[in-house]
Amino acid sequence: MKTVAAILTLIIVCSICITQAELCPEEFTAIGDYCYYFSTTSLDWEAARLHCDDLIADRGADLAVFDLTCGDYRKLTAHMDIEGYTQGYWIGGTDQGHNNFWTWIDSRPMDLGSNTWKADEPLNSSQWNCALMQRSMEGYARYELMDNSCTEVLKFVCQLDVHAKATSEVN
Repeated sequence: MKTVAAILTLIIVCSICITQAELCPEEFTAIGDYCYYFSTTSLDWEAARLHCDDLIADRGADLAVFDLTCGDYRKLTAHMDIEGYTQGYWIGGTDQGHNNFWTWIDSRPMDLGSNTWKADEPLNSSQWNCALMQRSMEGYARYELMDNSCTEVLKFVCQLDVHAKATSEVN
């Protein structure tokens, strides 16, 4: 019975995912149900958020967030692997203001127990408060979440309608 309930929950959660890929602006890439922008410049985490917001007025672009049950992360990392992205990229996760309680910038909690985090990450540090994703160099190709100093200058991944996505998942 628990298995049936889990499957129904997964179906409901994934049915809420917004299908908007056909509406992606030219500088964004459709991946799964969302539109992403891969920066070519490097900025600190806060500046990256501002850059995302400035890309397209009124579309709510911000650093990318993931719903692991809908496969957002898997789809995005598959694209990154095909394109050969190997550097670290800022994404929209942080524990600023609440050390070691990680949330997405749309206020949803991040799953610290998921296998998307690098082993022994995130670190319980008041110095490393912003999330990045980077390709693992440990034997096989996969991308891992890591925490880092928010003042580090990195490339970043923006996503359209981040805050609208969070609102639709609550309703």
